[in-house]
Amino acid sequence: PLDLPKAATGSEVQVVFSLVLAADAISMGDLDQPVTVERNDEIGDLAQALERMRLSLEAAMERLRKRRRGA
Repeated sequence: PLDLPKAATGSEVQVVFSLVLAADAISMGDLDQPVTVERNDEIGDLAQALERMRLSLEAAMERLRKRRRGA
């Protein structure tokens, strides 16, 4: 579980919720929506990690599609 400080602001909770939605979308195969959060903190680091994962999965899927076309 994500351990947010007790004094987390509504905007921080909102950003975390949007990252949860992005992670859920990625897990369901929706790789079309970039994950962008303009922050220089741990939440921003998490958003960047999710975006790297999305891009990596997108590239892997494209490689698989190319193999299938070439087979």
